[in-house]
Formats: sequence, structure tokens, C-alpha cells
Amino acid sequence: MQLEEYLAIPYLLTAYSAVGDDGRWHRYVEYEELGCMAEGDHILEAMDRIEAMRVRLITDRYERGEEIAVPRPPLRSAQRSLEARGRRAAERS
Repeated sequence: MQLEEYLAIPYLLTAYSAVGDDGRWHRYVEYEELGCMAEGDHILEAMDRIEAMRVRLITDRYERGEEIAVPRPPLRSAQRSLEARGRRAAERS
């Protein structure tokens, strides 16, 4: 598989809110299949962070020749837009 195909795999995203140690509500998102989690004060902040993490993690593993979880096939119709969106998110972080 090519890197663009790995980036187009639809991983399951879990999102929830919980009170943090500071007593404030935080938003948490997780790609359990990739083993990464992010948090933020707002859900969109947390989602931007995890998207950047997803792209970095997959890209790093691909470049090192490591295994990448493939729980379902890539969304071929979305490969270009997912790649562009993921790279923009990675640039912002």
C-alpha cells in the first residue's frame, strides 16, 4: 500500500467530555486502533490535534517500514481530500 492509501483508512474515532484534574471540562478524542489520544478545551481543538497525530503516526511508521493497523480498507474516493486535510492539520500543530 502507498502512504496515501494508509492515510485514507477510516479509523473509528471515540469522543467524550470529562472533568479534568483542574476541575474544568475537557474534550477527549481517541483512535484506539492506532493507540493515540488527544484532548482540548473544545471538541474541534481535540479533533485537530488527533488528526495531526494520526497523520504523523502513520507517516512515521510508513517511513520506518513498521506495521500500520488496517482494520478496514481505505476510502479510495477520499484519499486526496483526507491527505490534504491531514497535512494542513499537521502543519498547524
